[in-house]
Amino acid sequence: MGHDEPPSTKHAAMSVRGDPGHATACFSVLMRGKNGPFISIPLSFMMLRPRNPIRLTSWHDDRDRASRGRIKHWSPEATGRATTFSDNERRMKTAGHLIKQLQQALDQVASQKTKQWWQKYLREVIPFRGVAIPEIRNQLAQWREASGLSTWEKHDQLLIALQLFESSVAEDKLAGILYLQDYLFDRFEWKDLVEKYRYLYLNDLIFDWNTCDWFCVRVLGPTIANNGLPCAEAIAGWARTENLWQARSSVVAFVPVSADSRYYPLIYRSCHFLIRREERFAKTGVGWILRELSKHDQNGVQEFVQSHLESFSRESIKNALKYFNDSDQKSYLKWFKTR
Repeated sequence: MGHDEPPSTKHAAMSVRGDPGHATACFSVLMRGKNGPFISIPLSFMMLRPRNPIRLTSWHDDRDRASRGRIKHWSPEATGRATTFSDNERRMKTAGHLIKQLQQALDQVASQKTKQWWQKYLREVIPFRGVAIPEIRNQLAQWREASGLSTWEKHDQLLIALQLFESSVAEDKLAGILYLQDYLFDRFEWKDLVEKYRYLYLNDLIFDWNTCDWFCVRVLGPTIANNGLPCAEAIAGWARTENLWQARSSVVAFVPVSADSRYYPLIYRSCHFLIRREERFAKTGVGWILRELSKHDQNGVQEFVQSHLESFSRESIKNALKYFNDSDQKSYLKWFKTR
């Protein structure tokens, strides 16, 4: 194609998602304008209005589901609504650019000392920029206002927040968590959000305990507090999932609501499944939530520990019994030495 030729289509692909007769047609088109590079433009339109919102499609190939590959990008359906050409065009032109602006702002306030401390503390499982949580929140708020994101529709802001999890860097994921906590988690139906959150785990966008626990305490816990037992039951149901971090979240998410006895049957049931897993962070998740429960339900915690004693690690039972009297703690720890 010569430089003076008009824009033309290089490649086009179409897929249809949704129930028969109630589908979304999605096109991905590569185009090039005059003197410009090829760009990919996703297009979508509703063939018929669906009876129920279409589920988030986080990948374009079902093989990714089996391999749990990284999300390439959040599809137009990620926000749970039909989108127009102008919506998609704006996303493509601005989302990546805005996220880069935030990343650059975080780099400017990063500390090498903080970076080294966190990477050593997490044993190099995830890279850090070196920015503390208060400064991430400060930079996030400034970026949101300066970029005009605060005026965007909530669905578009949700798209940005979810895209932040795609970064491999800890602070970017934490920025996504803070965006959800500060601006979004209470503006959607909990069922829609929990379904989208599930895909963060399935696509390995949450893969370390630090990100997992911040997400639980800052987002999932408040979501449970706002929506009560139906939401709590859905999140507690993650206890049987294969993904370690999703399963851990089924108990750690209840830390912010551990004083509410309505949730105790769900928490103990989830603990029952997690404590029997071999992974360290499954057991430490149980230890943490039991420690918090013991402030309000020490008899229940003691009963659970006694009936599952063989499944505890020394680390997890020590944490679970932190607020018990010294004699009880020593008794259980002595048992671990002699078994």
